[in-house]
Amino acid sequence: MGTSVPTQTDMARERTGQTVTEDATRKQMEKAAAREEERRDLLREVEGIDQDESEIVFADTSPRRPMAILYATLDGEPLVMTRKRARVLFQRRLPDGRPMFVADSTKVPAYQKGDKKCFLHKDSDERAVMDSLGLAGKFCPAGQLANAYAKHIHESGKHVKTYDIYQRHISDEKERATVDRQERQFEATMAQNAAILELARSTQDAAPEAVEAPQAACDFPDCGYTGTPQQVSGHKGAKHRGETADGQVQS
Repeated sequence: MGTSVPTQTDMARERTGQTVTEDATRKQMEKAAAREEERRDLLREVEGIDQDESEIVFADTSPRRPMAILYATLDGEPLVMTRKRARVLFQRRLPDGRPMFVADSTKVPAYQKGDKKCFLHKDSDERAVMDSLGLAGKFCPAGQLANAYAKHIHESGKHVKTYDIYQRHISDEKERATVDRQERQFEATMAQNAAILELARSTQDAAPEAVEAPQAACDFPDCGYTGTPQQVSGHKGAKHRGETADGQVQS
């Protein structure tokens, strides 16, 4: 029978001589998170020191992949992660300037479980989409997130790469929908213009033929003027004023 590989819990028991319980594990992770929080604050204090003059060195002598537990400032959700990941999340801030995560659970509201599911949950609304994106083998048990914002914080904080893939998919779908809508609008406009042209063409084809006005001739001898009755009347009044049709001059 081969030698068993010691687990992190086994190694912790060898270091302290005590059996690690669930409560002890939580306290250990809270202490690790508190150390990372203190490290963040200390880094901010020495940011103004000139790099050439600073001799401060931060050495990490913790066991391999030490774990920490952070609490979301808004809803108190506990998040277990490596201390390396905790360092990243401790740098994030809410829009109002508060830290997004803290190490002390007493500084946040009591976490109330909800019914929001992580997009990687087996029963989530996004499960079919995640499978279509090649993520059928990835699952997350988080199925009682407090609200939509807690869901967003969980997904963007715990599943960073997957969240980025999903957001690019949403962006691509929105762009595709915009292109489809523009194409439909263009086709509708073209169809409307074609209908207007067809209506104009049919109206023009159905227009009645022009009727020539009746013609008349001046009855004065040797005049020869022709035109519409109105034109002939005007001609006679102007050209033959004071004359009679038999060529006599009126007295």
